[in-house]
This record gives sequence, C-alpha cells and structure tokens, in this order.
Amino acid sequence: MNDFDDSGALILCVEDERDLRGDIIEELEAAGYRTIGAGDGHAALKMLEAHKPDLVLCDITMPGLDGFGVMREVRNKRPDMADVPFLFLTALAGRADVIQGKAAGADDYLVKPIDYDILLATVRARLAQVHRIRRNIDAEITETRRELAAAVLERSEHAVALVASTLDRMAAGFVLADPNLAIVQTNSTAAEILEEADGVSQRGGKLAGVSAQTLRRTFAEIIENGRPGQALALERPYRRPLLAQISLFSKDDPARLALVLLDPDRQPRLSSEVAIKMYGLTPTEAKLAIALAGGKRTDELAEDFSIAATTISFHLQNLFRKTQTTRQSDLVALMLRSALPVEAGQPA
Repeated sequence: MNDFDDSGALILCVEDERDLRGDIIEELEAAGYRTIGAGDGHAALKMLEAHKPDLVLCDITMPGLDGFGVMREVRNKRPDMADVPFLFLTALAGRADVIQGKAAGADDYLVKPIDYDILLATVRARLAQVHRIRRNIDAEITETRRELAAAVLERSEHAVALVASTLDRMAAGFVLADPNLAIVQTNSTAAEILEEADGVSQRGGKLAGVSAQTLRRTFAEIIENGRPGQALALERPYRRPLLAQISLFSKDDPARLALVLLDPDRQPRLSSEVAIKMYGLTPTEAKLAIALAGGKRTDELAEDFSIAATTISFHLQNLFRKTQTTRQSDLVALMLRSALPVEAGQPA
C-alpha cells in the first residue's frame, strides 16, 4: 500500500500547441492536480519566477527557447528545483532522441500522441519518488542526529562504533563538517562520492572542488540566520547535479553542519536478501529480478543462468505475481525503488 497523497501537487505544462496543452491540463486537473500552463520556453521561465511547481511537463520542439533550453536554465539557475521531476513531451520517438533527453537530465520521456493513462501514471510515480527521497533524507538526518548526540553524551567507544555502522548503512552520502569545511565524519557513500572528485571532493581533510565556495557561503548563511537547513544542487561538469541537503547539526561551539548528498546517477546496490524478504521471492527469482534491474535482457539471463528461455519466462510470471506488476519495466522500477544499501562484505 502507498500512503502518499499527491492531490493538489502543482504541475507546470509547457506546450506550444494550445489545444494539446488544454487537453493535458484538463486531464491533470481531473486527476486532482493543480496546474499552470505556458505556451513556450520563455513564458515558462517567466512563470517559474512566481511559482515553484512540484513537476514540469515540457514539450521539446518549441519556437524560441526549446525544451532542452528550459531544462538547462532550470537545472543551472534554480537549485531550489533540483529535485523537481522534469518530463519531456515529444513526437521524437527514436532511440537516439530518448537517449539525448535522458543524457540532458530529463527524468522521463513521454511520446506523442499522449496516452493519458501512461501520463498520469508517470506523473504519480515521479511525485511519489521525490516524496520518498525527501522523507528518507529527513528520516536519516533525524536518526543520525539522535545517534550522534547520544554518542557524544555517552562518550563510549561502543556508541561511536554503533553510529559509524549506522552511517555506513545509509543509502545517501553523509558528511559532518565545521563552518570552515573541515570534515569531522563521513559515511562510506560520501567517501565514494568525494573520491570521484566530480563537483565536490576532499583535500587536506576539508571539502573542496568547484562547489566548495557555495558550501562555505551556505554554511555561513545557515549559522548566521538560524535557518534549519537548505537544499542545493551541486553542479558537475559531465553529469546531473548532486542533490545536497544542508542542516544545522549543532550551533554550539564548535558548530557542526550535516551535509546529505544524493547522487541521481549512482546506481543503487540491490540486495537479494532484501528482495526475498520484501516480496517472498525464491533466491533464483531474486537474482533474476536484480539482474533485470541491472540492465540484463531475457536472452542474456538465459545464457548467464544456463537455463532455457521457457524457464526464464516461468520465473518472470512468478515475479510479476509476487510483486503485483504486469510488465518487465514496472518490475525493474519496483526493484530500483526498493533498493537498500548492501552491507559491507554481504553478497548481492
């Protein structure tokens, strides 16, 4: 069961065909969403000065500023919209076009003529995904703050070891730093992100890289203004921005800030044990589901597992039944949404 209620979410529809824009808005409003519409890219950017939507539906081919230009402006100049899903609407259905859209940073790609059932399902899935990410980050920050505070109070090696273990189980990267960017604590995910040195890195025990000055300025603003936190998009030259949530961990001397990093391009590590427990899968079914989520085709699975294609089909039908999905794409999406970090030394 999904307790997420997306009714009332604000959706920006950018489409130069007036009739189509009207039809899309009518379908969205009938589904309970609030909407705003724009007829071209420049009008969309103007509208975004006064509104922050929960999701953007945008045509690609438009006069003036096209959909790629709109997304580039939003991703580069609106860090507060870093986690807002951006869905392209287009008649360009070729594989190269889809890859171009995804590579440019689009979260999804809907092909015209619009199938409104698919559109509504995609919108709801993307809004639910953002809700889960925000909820998980908030929960992880709260739990980590509680455990770190307890460790400081107890001054026990056992408590500190427990906190370190908790941090390493987080799917997001976690960094505890002082206002001068000196790193106090990181978890294993954050260490991997910093090691990549793409946008943000570690040098001499401090946060460094092209985002260092942005982080330093934001840290100072949070401490001076007493704000609880702020979301940022940390730009990277060749990939989508890192999503960063900065929170004031402790304002007492010494001040500490918690930085949670979420990499939208990082493939989650999937655990067979988690899949078995969540959906009642057999070990073979769990391995097949994880292989599918990793991009394997069914013919490759038959070869990798040394079993007949008919046996693969049999297992897929069992997977659909147990996970309550009907298509392979839905199964893959479910596995990725269910991803939890693999314990150190634990096989996938």
